[in-house]
Amino acid sequence: MEQRPLTLLNTRAEHQLAPLRTALEAEGWNCIDLPLIRLAALPADIPELKETDWLVFTSVNSVRFWKEAAAAGLMKAKIACVGSKTAAYAENQGYSVSLIPQEFRAEALADKLLAETEPGDRIIYPRSKKSRPFLKEQLLAEGRTVKDVVLYDTLPNDAAGIKLPEALQDVDIVIFMSPTAVDAFFTFVKAEDVPENVSYGCIGSVTAEALGKKTSREVLVPQTYTIEALIDTIKNRKVKR
Repeated sequence: MEQRPLTLLNTRAEHQLAPLRTALEAEGWNCIDLPLIRLAALPADIPELKETDWLVFTSVNSVRFWKEAAAAGLMKAKIACVGSKTAAYAENQGYSVSLIPQEFRAEALADKLLAETEPGDRIIYPRSKKSRPFLKEQLLAEGRTVKDVVLYDTLPNDAAGIKLPEALQDVDIVIFMSPTAVDAFFTFVKAEDVPENVSYGCIGSVTAEALGKKTSREVLVPQTYTIEALIDTIKNRKVKR
């Protein structure tokens, strides 16, 4: 008897649903879009750009909100991005990216930046209100001057959250792309109320760590932090369904 296709829950923000959905459906899988988080712009104090040596992006959203907040600013700063997807988006927005770490995580980005900069170099770090302090702290500890600009907040999307319990009845794997999506998920449903057949998949060690604090279930995490690598990880595992 032929197995039915996997059904996966896409929890990304509304404006980011399409890339994951397209990739999952290309595998012949079913995708349920349920954006459990929403992004809200915050008032931002944009520093003097002409005096900046580096601009650091740690997500596609940081590029997006920076572009909106500082579109008129002129700058000659070099650009660093945490990963290939962020870099590709930044390039598409007209930025020339100078630095991408081999490992797509903040720890590797900090190491690479420290190797490419000198004490006293001025760095602007656009970020979410809920971003980890790690990157800024590491750079400051090594004598770099860091101005972090809080551009947006990530909040639970109540309109989607009320649909979650019913949606989970048809799901094999829930996909998370950020710790904030994990927090939102478990705001809307208790861990013990998630059907037993449901597994979790995510991108990034920080997201996996957030999941580990909420559940003891198996979490599928690729070594490379991309959608393509996550799909390969899912394909290489036999899911009971």
